[in-house]
Amino acid sequence: MLVGGDEAALELVRAPWSTFADMVVRFGPVGAGTQAKVARNLLHFTAFTAASEAQSLAEAAGLDLAALSRVVRHSDAVTGGPGAIMLRTSTEPLGPGDDWYETMCHVRTLGEKDLDLALELADALGVDLPLARLARRHLADGLGVPGTRDSGN
Repeated sequence: MLVGGDEAALELVRAPWSTFADMVVRFGPVGAGTQAKVARNLLHFTAFTAASEAQSLAEAAGLDLAALSRVVRHSDAVTGGPGAIMLRTSTEPLGPGDDWYETMCHVRTLGEKDLDLALELADALGVDLPLARLARRHLADGLGVPGTRDSGN
């Protein structure tokens, strides 16, 4: 449960809420829980859109969508999915001395490569991937590190 409100009030309901919620997190004053839900669901439904683009690309390539679906769900269970990179306490750009800098640079390098490959395949198959193009353009900034290649795809 994503909660906004007074800490003392939350403590009064934490025990009963914990009977049906695996996690109860207070985000701040009244309204902050709703704001956290909106941010969480932004990731959720944007990921749904990305999944739709991935399925369109796979289908155009003649791939088995059910098999791809099994692979995606398995790999997300292992890697943590999109939330796995939500490790920073700020969205400020990272510097070379930051503990997460090298990790995010590695993620950026892999992401840029794989997004470039997906966009090349999409172009060859005539599939429009607007979210993938946007992701390619903004991946490095979102990770808080400089981009390494042309991000204008």
